[in-house]
Amino acid sequence: MLNAKHNPIFTRDKHDKTSDEYTFIDTTEVGGQLIKDGWNVRNTSIAGANKDNKGFQKHLIRFEHPELNFGDFAIDLILINSHNGTGAFKMALGIYRFVCANGLVAGKSFFEERIIHRGNVQEKIDSALEKVQIKAMQLKELIIKMQNTEISIDNQKKFINIVAKELLKNKLKTENDIVSCNTSQLLRLRRPEDIGDTVWKVFNVIQENALKGDLKYKVTTKKLITADFSIDTVRRNRTRPVKSAKRQYELNIFMFDKAVEFLKAA
Repeated sequence: MLNAKHNPIFTRDKHDKTSDEYTFIDTTEVGGQLIKDGWNVRNTSIAGANKDNKGFQKHLIRFEHPELNFGDFAIDLILINSHNGTGAFKMALGIYRFVCANGLVAGKSFFEERIIHRGNVQEKIDSALEKVQIKAMQLKELIIKMQNTEISIDNQKKFINIVAKELLKNKLKTENDIVSCNTSQLLRLRRPEDIGDTVWKVFNVIQENALKGDLKYKVTTKKLITADFSIDTVRRNRTRPVKSAKRQYELNIFMFDKAVEFLKAA
């Protein structure tokens, strides 16, 4: 378990292996600024790290605001930072569904502020914070539109095929491998509240199934025995739950952006 000494959220200086040009961004200072503005911490996530990077690794804080609670969902602010030169400081908007305690992320196509650890970063952080409330209300309107727009069965199939391809893209070990699965698994309902064909409900069902794993798939490899003869070997497996905060964030953004594309096409 991390204590405050090794928790990167409370680290007060950059890693000594970063360059002189690297500007330290104090996570607790930005968080304190948000709390003064009425935000509260919903949850946190910290990436794994080796002994050398412990206390400086990537970390994520999810903030909630009482004025951005809209009944069955709330709009959150997500802050991502690190102190070892492995990534930029990021701010994005998230969506929290109370029915399943599920945290979504609005896509890059909607809002993401990326601030490089160089130069005068405070002005950029202040500018990003000024945009948050406006963008949050715009996101609310977008979600309402998603809740009131149906997605066709054909586009649902396209949606799950795109997501399955993203989930399985790293499962191929050789150029002769072919991966396949029954993509309809991604439309499996987990609760009655998700019954329906709106963009919002279909997106939430796909997103939750994708992150919880258990998508059954098979990889077929063609092995050449001779120039004229080959055999197929089949490996069957299933995807694991996505636990990495980084991968969760990436997949959430990917799926939200795709949902918005299908919303525009409806």
